[in-house]
Amino acid sequence: MNLLRRLLFVVLATGALPLAAATAPRHELTGKVLSVDPERRVIRLHHEPIAGLMPEMAMDFAAPGTDLSAFQPGQRVKARLYAVDKGEYALEGLRVADAEQENLLEEAAFMLQSDTAAREPHVFREIGEDAPYFKLYNQRGEVVSLETYRGQRVVLNFIFTRCPVPTMCAAATARMMEIQQQARLRGLRDIQFLSVSLDPAYDTPAVLRSYAAARGIDTTNFSFLTGPEVAVRSLLAQAGVFVVPSAGLWNHTISTLVIDRTGRIADRYEGANWDIGAMLQRLSPEAEGTTAAR
Repeated sequence: MNLLRRLLFVVLATGALPLAAATAPRHELTGKVLSVDPERRVIRLHHEPIAGLMPEMAMDFAAPGTDLSAFQPGQRVKARLYAVDKGEYALEGLRVADAEQENLLEEAAFMLQSDTAAREPHVFREIGEDAPYFKLYNQRGEVVSLETYRGQRVVLNFIFTRCPVPTMCAAATARMMEIQQQARLRGLRDIQFLSVSLDPAYDTPAVLRSYAAARGIDTTNFSFLTGPEVAVRSLLAQAGVFVVPSAGLWNHTISTLVIDRTGRIADRYEGANWDIGAMLQRLSPEAEGTTAAR
């Protein structure tokens, strides 16, 4: 088993990078996709020079945790490169580089950041207030915003794919999957389930796509979102989710918001194990147009 295959085996088996790889310096990389080999889990790029490390060249790379089927030859991409051994490199944060989409998201991120600053010192949005406006990528690399879901109910939470605590993000995702299934069984329509990554530097659309596929998630109305760091931090602040960096990962609280068809926050649930029955009642036709009395 060569080094790239060993690296992939460790990540797929444990969900984490080996310590040496996790702590290795990162280098920004820009290049063009030459080919994708799903069986070997390798992508071949022709990349630009990387200052102080290597000249322009074509190379094969592993991209652990990334769904490489999201990439096509000819696409321009960006990533962070790191060494896994002498002369062997892998990628994280691999994403399609689309200047027009990036500009759209940066403009929306600036607006959200400005709105957050204007709300100081009371940034947190209460039940009954409009939900914060956002514009992010979904797991397919499409730009979506709160307006995308106008006219539907939205169940929104925050997770990250590298979360190591089973009772946190994994439990929150399982809860979202369960409410999605129960809502469908009860004939509750026009509901979108959204999970925003609080680790957007790592959780690219392709990583989120892989995360959803590995769990067998039905993404017809369950999407995973990511985008500019400043947008995510502002969204977390307005949603009342507390996040602090810890050993390269994140310590955080968990909140789930229910947003009504007009974009107003109708309810919120704290923790990963909120009551399924209460959520179903909140999403029922009888609760339409009301907000929780808390």
